[in-house]
Amino acid sequence: MKKTILFCVALAGLTAMSSCGNKAATKLENAADSASYALGVSNGARFGEALKSGMYEQLKNIDPNDFMKGLAAALKTDSTQRSYEMGLSQGLYIKEMLNNIKQGTGVEIDIPTFVQAYKQAMDGDTTLLISAMQSNSVLDAIFRAAAEAKEKEELARLAETPEAKENLAKGEAFLAEKAKEEGVVKTESGLLYKVVKEGKGDKVQSNQRAKVSYKGTLIDGTQFDSNASATFSPTQVVKGFGEGLQLMQKGGKYILYIPAELGYGVRGGGDKIPTNSTLIFEVEVLDIVK
Repeated sequence: MKKTILFCVALAGLTAMSSCGNKAATKLENAADSASYALGVSNGARFGEALKSGMYEQLKNIDPNDFMKGLAAALKTDSTQRSYEMGLSQGLYIKEMLNNIKQGTGVEIDIPTFVQAYKQAMDGDTTLLISAMQSNSVLDAIFRAAAEAKEKEELARLAETPEAKENLAKGEAFLAEKAKEEGVVKTESGLLYKVVKEGKGDKVQSNQRAKVSYKGTLIDGTQFDSNASATFSPTQVVKGFGEGLQLMQKGGKYILYIPAELGYGVRGGGDKIPTNSTLIFEVEVLDIVK
């Protein structure tokens, strides 16, 4: 009995709020009316916020009036059109997926070929050129190759920018001079390092984690990173840092001069590390985690 009274009070409150807040609101006379209106408000508000936020690519350029016409039409259709509606819904989802594939990999999917294969697979056609089991492997290989080609093309474009060329030239000149300094050693990869203090014991291995203190700067002295106590393995940092770390022992302190190709390369490292930057790291191994 108590639950019924509370429910009626809630309905009355919803009716009052709807009537006062909006003159055109539907009169809510019973539970069905109130539930219908509340559900519409709940879903409509969420969708409206999503539209206004601009966060969702698939909702851009959506006309609210046309959207409502489609929504109302779908809700009014009878069960004989359900199959068509489900196909339409799936098609809209797939269309968005194909757009994402094109943007991410550059591969443009041929719609007629896709539809034909979709229909054959859905019907269980045994004459399929690629089995369902093989399809994921084929897609993975094609998309990976396409993404790598796109990345390579983007890096080549960046490498031709004036900033990339200038930074590369400055870095190479800096390293050439640094290599002449006493105590500076050059490895086969092109990494330069200078021993400030030798450590003791075994060197850091690639499969180990080292606790280190480090400071990273650009060749003009700009500091982009530092940490008094960080723990990571040589495989978790840029190649030059990882290579230098494996030369060191516990207690050792080195200065690493890292060419752009062994650092963040043409891509750069966010806002702090420009394209083709030569990096300098002062590194001390505090401990080796066995």
